[in-house]
Amino acid sequence: GYLPARRRLEASAAEMSATPRLSLHQAAAAGDPARLRQALAAAGDPDRLDDHGRLPLVLAVDGGTAQVAMLLEAGADPDAADGAGIRPLHRAVAADSVPVIEVLLEAGAAVDARDDAGDSPLTLAVAAGSTAMARTLLGAGADPDGANAAGWTPRMLAGRSGDPALAGLFGIRATPRDEPADLRQLEALRRGTVMRDWSPLAVAAWAGELGLIRQLIDGGADAAAADDTGVPPVFRAAGAGHAE
Repeated sequence: GYLPARRRLEASAAEMSATPRLSLHQAAAAGDPARLRQALAAAGDPDRLDDHGRLPLVLAVDGGTAQVAMLLEAGADPDAADGAGIRPLHRAVAADSVPVIEVLLEAGAAVDARDDAGDSPLTLAVAAGSTAMARTLLGAGADPDGANAAGWTPRMLAGRSGDPALAGLFGIRATPRDEPADLRQLEALRRGTVMRDWSPLAVAAWAGELGLIRQLIDGGADAAAADDTGVPPVFRAAGAGHAE
């Protein structure tokens, strides 16, 4: 009845007041929505970094959608980065959480935001081998051909994933990791990427596809000829660390 329910509420309030108050950052990392609500009531800026460069919204990602939604409703910026350059959407991909990704996207998080390595959330999702996350991000308009600082695009990574379902999201065939790529896949990877001005041989050299390199040279490709960017294939191979 009413009295027992009231006593439970009073007991809960007493327990909360007796518990040491957490800072906003501590509450965000604790995974306790009630403590986070209490900390938000006492805090000012929900995007303030602490002395360790931590951002409340990034810390809250591992706690799930309730905590993330609570911070967003309090005015947290879905695109703010912490001191290490990590944004909430990148953290949600690292946590393999499609529900949190969806909440952040609905709040206006930039789907193609880059981290300090130039990786977009989609690049990280494909690198993690997650078809579900990749599908969610592509559905939100993520760029399948945006290259990171190393020149890799999500489409390229999907093609080399060995996962037909993941590669299929990008309209290409997956090549098993122990099987050389074919010419059609090479062209699919080259189109629309930073490699669009490279020759097929240059792309094969960069990817370290020895079988395909031999196939192209046997077909008449000039191993010494520079591509449209003025770089010969051997420099592409060396730049990617393929000494062989």
